[in-house]
Amino acid sequence: ISAYIDPRGRMLQPGPVPGRVVLPFIQYYLWALLTPVLFRLASAVGIDHTRRVRPVIILLAAGVLIAMFVEVIFAWLRFDVLAPPGLERFRPPGLPFPGPFTGIVRLWFLDDFAMYLAVLGAGLARDTSLRLRRRHEDAVRLEAEAARLHAQLAEARIAALPMQLNPHFLFNTLHAI
Repeated sequence: ISAYIDPRGRMLQPGPVPGRVVLPFIQYYLWALLTPVLFRLASAVGIDHTRRVRPVIILLAAGVLIAMFVEVIFAWLRFDVLAPPGLERFRPPGLPFPGPFTGIVRLWFLDDFAMYLAVLGAGLARDTSLRLRRRHEDAVRLEAEAARLHAQLAEARIAALPMQLNPHFLFNTLHAI
């Protein structure tokens, strides 16, 4: 579906049906390979409530670079490695045939940047979820520790009560004698 609605036009869609399946598969497989890297990046940089501007700038800059990298790799595969014969017929008149860096000049990498933002968003959501889960586990652990300490305090008070009574009992008995 992405290949058919791609704003870059028909020249990016290879003629035979297998090419229409193979190229998007390769593109999304490349994104699948980049997903763990992006999840690690989201975890390392992270956006929290105390610092927001610097991590956002870092993540956006990394996104532009990664999207450009993916566009260059994909264009190389599309136009050089897997290009079907006769692909030149789809070239717009008066324009040179696209090369690996045409996607950067014409901002075709923005499609890959959108994919980067989607994967990064999932990575940030995962990181936030893991952080909240750790906080919840720490809160539960601290609550259990507080309950245990409260129970120990109650036991200590109960154990101290007979020790407070014994001297009074002994003093009263001696006084009565």
